Amino acid sequence: MLSYLMNNFNNSKIVFVAGIHGDEQIPVSAFQESGIEFILGNPRAYERKVRFTEQDLNASFGISDESYETMRAAEILEEIGEDSLVVDFHTTT
Repeated sequence: MLSYLMNNFNNSKIVFVAGIHGDEQIPVSAFQESGIEFILGNPRAYERKVRFTEQDLNASFGISDESYETMRAAEILEEIGEDSLVVDFHTTT
């Protein structure tokens, strides 16, 4: 799968994101156990094992307010960069 992505997206930097919702613990554990580098989307919610702390992080990109999730969304976008291919892992229960 990774080689397919590398060959079909102009060798863009591939960034894995997990834990956008703090109650989605399995992808985070999988990345931690495998040693694969990833961005932990919502560390505060992940630590508390709740979906979010103030508002849904998925809905916090590109808006302006003072919530933790909005500030975290801006940090994630800065870390990812403009030319990256992002693979965001979620789970359901």
